[in-house]
Amino acid sequence: MEIILLEKIQKLGQIGDVVKVKPGYARNFLVPQGKALYATEENRDVFKEKKVKIEADNLKKKTEAEKIVKNFLDKEIVLIRAASDSGQLYGSVTSKDIANALNEEKLSINKNQIIFNKSLKYLTYEKISIVLHPEVVTEIILNVARSKEEAETQAQTKKAVVSVLEKNEKNNEEKLSDEEETTPSLTKENEEQKEESIKESESSKEKTKEKETASKQKQTDIKEEKKAKENKSLKNDQEEE
Repeated sequence: MEIILLEKIQKLGQIGDVVKVKPGYARNFLVPQGKALYATEENRDVFKEKKVKIEADNLKKKTEAEKIVKNFLDKEIVLIRAASDSGQLYGSVTSKDIANALNEEKLSINKNQIIFNKSLKYLTYEKISIVLHPEVVTEIILNVARSKEEAETQAQTKKAVVSVLEKNEKNNEEKLSDEEETTPSLTKENEEQKEESIKESESSKEKTKEKETASKQKQTDIKEEKKAKENKSLKNDQEEE
């Protein structure tokens, strides 16, 4: 089916282009949304008559979009949802939920302007695109968490806290890090005392080793002396016989 584009459509064309699309796409989306006209002879004539006005209106809308795009820079939307330990939501998050959250912050957006062709089933921390105009697209951060505390953690780590276990491990790591920072380092005096203690320990070990060596040598001397006496006694007995 041929249609006439009334605005720029990604991967289709510019204003005034006559393009072929599937009938359902034209009938259910492009034409009802005012993005295109059926390419009939009558509509071709209508477009030629209104082309200048259509292009002027498009330029005006584009300029307005470029003015408000700064309001979306570094924008983060936090949605608190109940979820299982594995991170699966008890429900879902849709483009309508995101649009409502933006509207609450005085950012006028409808769900059709959000490129989010899915129903979110898990906790997440991700970028999503917002179409302010066909030629002006910006991004925001979608932060879906179980609590404000988890949302803050996700904002720091730039990823979803999928499980409760992961959250606990993160808290333990932070606690350990805090303890390490508050533990004072050894002063020069303490280091000297430690070195002296090590030297004394090594000296004590050497003395103990020397005593053990002397004791073993003494036992060896006694055994040799005893053996010599026995040999002498045996020799005397043989001479007498």
